[in-house]
Amino acid sequence: MAILGLSCLTLLLAGYLAQQYLPLPTPKVVGIDLGITYCSVGVFFTGTGKVKVIPDDSGPVSTPSIVSFTDGDVCVGYGS
Repeated sequence: MAILGLSCLTLLLAGYLAQQYLPLPTPKVVGIDLGITYCSVGVFFTGTGKVKVIPDDSGPVSTPSIVSFTDGDVCVGYGS
C-alpha cells in the first residue's frame, strides 16, 4: 500500500511541476467561419483560451465570400 501511495504522490507532483515549468502547448485548434457574406479563419490558443483571427495578405481579417469565374481568371474575395 505504501508503494501505491508513493507512486500516486509522485505522479501528482510530476503533473504539478510540468504545469508550472514546461512551455505552453502550441495551438491545435483552427476555426473557419464560412459565412454568407464574409469568411474568417481563427486560431484558438489552448494555453490562454484566446482566439486570434488571421488576416489575409492585404490586411483585413475577413474576406468577402465571392468567387467569380471569367474566361482566363478566377477571382476570390476582393476584386482586383
